[in-house]
Amino acid sequence: MSLKKLIVAFSTLFLLSPAVMQATAQTNVIVIDQAKIMTQSKAGKDVTKKLNNIAEQINKELKPSADSLQAEGQSLQTTLAPLNQNAIAQDKALVTRIQNFEKRRVELQKTQQKRAAELELTRRDAWQKFFVALEPALQAAITETSADIVIDRSSTIHTGEGVDQTDLIISKLDASTPTISVTKQSLPVPKN
Repeated sequence: MSLKKLIVAFSTLFLLSPAVMQATAQTNVIVIDQAKIMTQSKAGKDVTKKLNNIAEQINKELKPSADSLQAEGQSLQTTLAPLNQNAIAQDKALVTRIQNFEKRRVELQKTQQKRAAELELTRRDAWQKFFVALEPALQAAITETSADIVIDRSSTIHTGEGVDQTDLIISKLDASTPTISVTKQSLPVPKN
């Protein structure tokens, strides 16, 4: 770069610096703590409680099959311990019992995976509803504070006093939406 171009570049930078500084000084930034909103708002607590209840319900549904399978597995281990492969193969009733056990184990595993996927689908749906409900509270806080930029606390290194508006948003969300409808989701039935 020539000396003339370098001088022009520095001159332009010098002339623009006050305008940039003034624009930056007029920008109103607020910080929110999304994790705190999710865990401390009434709606966030409601979603968490309902999701935990659904998870407990799923576990209660699966427990009898899991307990039965565990008992059968222990019984099979006791039966199989003194036998060698040849003795096991010659006992047709025992082979059938092992095959039935394996079939039940695979079925339970598939059911557990399906319920886990349904729970994850339910979680995503519930939190999506939460964030839809959060939007008006966030917009109201942005308007009230005349915010130009909203940054999540997890993206900041330091936040000065008065910049964090999390409590304001929580109070607005609590007032407008203390609960969220959470419905257990089912996986779509595959089309054949």
